[in-house]
Amino acid sequence: MAIAKDELLRRLSFIKYLYIQGIEQSDKSEPLCNIAILTIHDAIELFLQLVCEHFDINSTKADFMEYFDLISKKTSISQIESMRRFNKTRVSLKHHGTMTSKNDISFFANSTRSFFADNCKSMLDIEFDSISLIDLVIFPKTRSHLLASQEKMDNGESEDALEEITIAFWEMIEDYEETKKEWYGKSPFFFGNSMTFLSSFSIRPDDKKLSQFIDKVSESIKSMQTAMKILSLGIDYRKFARFDGLTPIYIRTMVGHQIQNLAKLKITSEQVRWCFDFVIESCVVLQNFDYCSNKELA
Repeated sequence: MAIAKDELLRRLSFIKYLYIQGIEQSDKSEPLCNIAILTIHDAIELFLQLVCEHFDINSTKADFMEYFDLISKKTSISQIESMRRFNKTRVSLKHHGTMTSKNDISFFANSTRSFFADNCKSMLDIEFDSISLIDLVIFPKTRSHLLASQEKMDNGESEDALEEITIAFWEMIEDYEETKKEWYGKSPFFFGNSMTFLSSFSIRPDDKKLSQFIDKVSESIKSMQTAMKILSLGIDYRKFARFDGLTPIYIRTMVGHQIQNLAKLKITSEQVRWCFDFVIESCVVLQNFDYCSNKELA
């Protein structure tokens, strides 16, 4: 029996996420870019397994190229020869340690894009570009803001989309921390005490240099607390640093949140998309290891 469209989209969103991870890996310098071959190959194989299941094809003992023979008996499938060449490269890498040039990896990444675009539409009646990674996100508030940002990106409203993406990220962090407060009494991912009200404005010292010192110390502590939080949550800090540099300032208030874009950023649609994908990647990282201590120890 054919798989329901909602389930198809859910599984395709993971396949697309895996493919995007492979594309990121292909941008690394040699020889690290070779990791992309394994990741992209996994994405293709998951897609072939999904197609077999959708068309009720028994593929239990099939190897990679046998999927194409089995599927061809039920429906047309394209890019077979480029996938055969890609599979040989993957076998050479995995079983013989033979590295591939960065140019060849870029070629395989592009041919895989064509493979997904052609076959996803012809066999599953779903446009590959329309598959949303938002289906991978379980945090309700984050999901809501990502959906809003997706709509704004589709309308070419990059600045508004970036604001929604910024809120989505910090709502994700807060949602994750909130589930731990019941047991710990506070977030285990917050280090030290809040410095929210510790500023020269609230203390009002007579000495101007002391005022500057207080503000610099407060700012430094806040920066270190943020860095430690991101690192302790397992989020790639180098990617976060880029995300933080591209997105406006986020301030949590008593009644909600505030966005401050003090300087108009000249940001491209590709950079907005990167920020969008980074939030989803971070969601997957948090969801990959979630826990509720009170249930574990009950």
